[in-house]
Amino acid sequence: MNSWTPASKLILFVIILIACVLVWDQGALLSPRQTATETFDGDDPELMLAGQFDLAARKTHTWHLSVSSGRLELKNRGSSKDAFYKDIEWVRYDDSDDLTSTALANISVTVASDNKGPGGAGILVGSGQRGRYWMFCIDGTGRYYVLNKSGGKVKIAFSGSHAAILPDEPNRVALDRQDDRIVFFANDVEIIQVPVKNRDGKLDGIGLGAFGKGSYAYDDLKIFQ
Repeated sequence: MNSWTPASKLILFVIILIACVLVWDQGALLSPRQTATETFDGDDPELMLAGQFDLAARKTHTWHLSVSSGRLELKNRGSSKDAFYKDIEWVRYDDSDDLTSTALANISVTVASDNKGPGGAGILVGSGQRGRYWMFCIDGTGRYYVLNKSGGKVKIAFSGSHAAILPDEPNRVALDRQDDRIVFFANDVEIIQVPVKNRDGKLDGIGLGAFGKGSYAYDDLKIFQ
């Protein structure tokens, strides 16, 4: 006797169809995210990151930005309270000829800090130009800092130390957007989460950041989404 009812046949058909789709689309599911890489060793620094570094203009301000020995270098000989931001508004992903907005992208970079007093180099989510961001920085002693800018003021929201952060060594920092929060990493280890209320897209965007008096360096920048 055939015990298969029309309903059971339909359920079996749906299960088989879903399994086939998952198998056939496995390559797409496992495909890497779009990634853009900047190693700061090109022939023309003005063309790095699709022309978003105005090195000549930065030399006239407190922060001196330059490219040397395959690294982006930043120096602040002014006030120890100064903060620096460099918004990265667009990017050309690897194997693409198009420029794409970084509004919802993630970022990672290797940083080194030689700071005098509180300070560090790192990354930000949001926009310095729009005056709203979270910044995650690491100093030369192994401490990390989370800075928040809103309402025209930059404040240190939190600072601490973590075993994953190497003192007197370059460290890899990264951020990842996860629902209603941003997760900051150092050397592939989660360090801290911050809440995100992205009203009107004010926290769209990514960039590089630093604060405090000292010398800072960035290398092997990756943007992905």
